[in-house]
Amino acid sequence: MVNLLGKDWKVSPVGKTEDILADYRSGDTNIFLDNFAQRDPKRRTDISDFKFPGGWGFAIQGKNNYYSGYISADKSSNKVTRISFNGKITDHIFSASNTEVHDFVEQFRTYYNLPDFNWIVGGWTYASPNGYTLTIRKDKFLDIVLTKLDKKDEIKGSDDKLKFN
Repeated sequence: MVNLLGKDWKVSPVGKTEDILADYRSGDTNIFLDNFAQRDPKRRTDISDFKFPGGWGFAIQGKNNYYSGYISADKSSNKVTRISFNGKITDHIFSASNTEVHDFVEQFRTYYNLPDFNWIVGGWTYASPNGYTLTIRKDKFLDIVLTKLDKKDEIKGSDDKLKFN
């Protein structure tokens, strides 16, 4: 991940989510805080507001230690459970800074052989039969959340090229 992001980003060691985020002060609220915590400043650093299934992972920080992304995993199965990037990381990883968000969504969908996304307020979402939900917001916030860990539940015949395996 360090090689992919370059020198402008800092990647934490892999560890327990509560340890990795122990010094959390500011970050992308799409990733790190629920709506209640956004409204109540007294709860802004309450670790219970961070929603990372599996309780294990690593954070990505930008300038001024601003938390910009997180990848979580289930330690026992060693499977990724959530990938969350703010728009700056998405632009960097996918070389999309000069691409308008609607075009980015269409290119992403086409590249990974995904069906049309559903419109939601502020972006798009797709619930895969392969057990994950993908959300892309108008600021290019990208969130992929595993909804099940059991491979036997995977639906056969899905052409998705985006899988948690």
